[in-house]
Amino acid sequence: FVRSYRTKYNERIFIRTGLASGPVVAGVIGTTLPKFSFFGDTMNLASRMESTSEQMRIQCSETTHSLLLDTQGSVFKLEERRNGDEV
Repeated sequence: FVRSYRTKYNERIFIRTGLASGPVVAGVIGTTLPKFSFFGDTMNLASRMESTSEQMRIQCSETTHSLLLDTQGSVFKLEERRNGDEV
């Protein structure tokens, strides 16, 4: 859907995503304009992966990678991220 979606000005939208699995704390912050937020190392890891991801790619942590592959009937196509000649 995202690959073919166009705005009303016929512009493409590019996304990037970080996906991590682990413990988080969640809560509502603020009284004037309350916001629901997540906190913790898992959230920070997902945020860093999102900010360093390539356009139209999803980065996931090793834990998430294992969970996805261990899922019964897994149909996920996963590949290691490569930076030049590094893995």
